[in-house]
Amino acid sequence: MLGLISTLSVRAGMVNVYYDYIRSKNFAMYIGSGIGIDYYELTMKTWTDYYEDSGYSCILGGYTGLTFIMDKFSIDLGINYYYVDKPETNTFAPKISVRYAF
Repeated sequence: MLGLISTLSVRAGMVNVYYDYIRSKNFAMYIGSGIGIDYYELTMKTWTDYYEDSGYSCILGGYTGLTFIMDKFSIDLGINYYYVDKPETNTFAPKISVRYAF
């Protein structure tokens, strides 16, 4: 049996834009998108092989969700999608967040 040990280190930055396409006093539906860049370091080791790669790649994001607004509190429920160019990944991530406005 061959063992596999791998590590992936990523540093990333993104710029995002959101638009509320339905909005009322207590409710909002939004969409958004983003673009960014990351620097990655990938290492994979087995008993017989060694692979190492690093570099810069592009990140694209898409977002949609609902916001429930209650005075100074709001709750976001949504889904985020991210595409990373290298190493190629497609990620869907559920989003639940709570915000408080000062």
